[in-house]
Amino acid sequence: MMDKARLFEERMNQRETERQALKEKKNESDNNESMVERVRYFSEILSLKRGEIEHSLNAASEMNKPELPEHFNKISNELQQLNRLLSDSSLFLPFYNIRKAQEQVQDLQQRSIMLEEQLLPKQKFGFKSRKMKSLLKNDIIPCKIEDLVDSVPKKLFSMELYKDNSCGFADKEDEELIMKENVLSGTDVVLTNLKRCRVKLMGAPSTLHMTNLTHCEILVGPVSTSVFLDKCVDCTMVFACQQVRIHNTMRCNLYVHVTSRAIIEETKQVQFAPYNWHYPGLEEHFIKAGLDRDVNHWHAVDDFNWLALDVPSPNWSILEEPDRVVDWH
Repeated sequence: MMDKARLFEERMNQRETERQALKEKKNESDNNESMVERVRYFSEILSLKRGEIEHSLNAASEMNKPELPEHFNKISNELQQLNRLLSDSSLFLPFYNIRKAQEQVQDLQQRSIMLEEQLLPKQKFGFKSRKMKSLLKNDIIPCKIEDLVDSVPKKLFSMELYKDNSCGFADKEDEELIMKENVLSGTDVVLTNLKRCRVKLMGAPSTLHMTNLTHCEILVGPVSTSVFLDKCVDCTMVFACQQVRIHNTMRCNLYVHVTSRAIIEETKQVQFAPYNWHYPGLEEHFIKAGLDRDVNHWHAVDDFNWLALDVPSPNWSILEEPDRVVDWH
C-alpha cells in the first residue's frame, strides 16, 4: 500500500513539474510575442509622426512669413514628442532599431534647423548662437536637452538624458563615492568614466545611467523607473528598479530587484543574482520608489542577440549562491 501511495505521489509531482514547465514555456512565448508587437507598434507610430513632420516642413516654403514662427514652433514641439517617444521606447527596442530611429529623427531636426534659418534668418541667429556657445563651452548642459533639440545641429545632438535635476560622478579613479537621500530623491543619476571606484547611492533616484565603468562596485537603493548600463566591464552592481537595459557590457555580476524582464544586448559573461543590499531607510526608499518588494524577476532576462527560443542564451547566467556576496560593507 505504501509503495502504491509513493508511486502515486511521484506521478502527481511529475505531472505538476511538467505543467509548470509548459506554463513557463507559454509565458516565455507570450513575452516574445509581446516584444515583437511593441516593436511593430513603435515602428508604425514613428512612421506616422515622421510623415506628419515632413508634411509640415514641405508646407513651410509655401506659407506667409508672419505664419512661420508659430509653424516652426509646432514642428519643434512635434520633434520633442518624437524624441520622448524614442527615449521611452529604448528599453524594449533592439539597438539596431534605436540607432535607425535616432538617425531618422536627427535628419528631421537638421532639416528643420536649415529650413528655419533659410526662411527666418534674423529671428534664429542670435538665439542659436547663444545656445551653441553654451553647448561648446560647457560639458554639462544647464537645461533639459529637449529644450535644445530645435537648435542643436546633428553632429552635437545626443539621446543622452542631460537634465537640470541630474547628479552623479564622472572621471574618477580609486575613490569611494557616496550620495544620500537628500541629494538622490527623485533625481536622474549619471555615473560615467569610473575606474576601480566604490559607489554607494542610498536613496530613491528616478533613473540611473552607468557608462564606461571598469572594476567598480556599485551599490544603489531603489530606482523608481529605469536603469541603463553601457560599456561596463568587470563590475559588481546592486540595484532595484522597474526596468533595466544593458548594452555592450562584459564580465559583470548584477544583484538586481527588477519588476519587469531585464534586457541585454551586445553583452557577454554577465551573471544575475537577487538584490541583497541592506542599509537604514531601505524599506522607506522602496515605498518612495513605488517598487513592489514581492515582485522580482531578477532571473528573467531577454537577450536581443540570441534568437533561439529553445536554447538558453550563452551570454548570461545565474550567479550560484556559493559565489554571491552576502555582506556589503
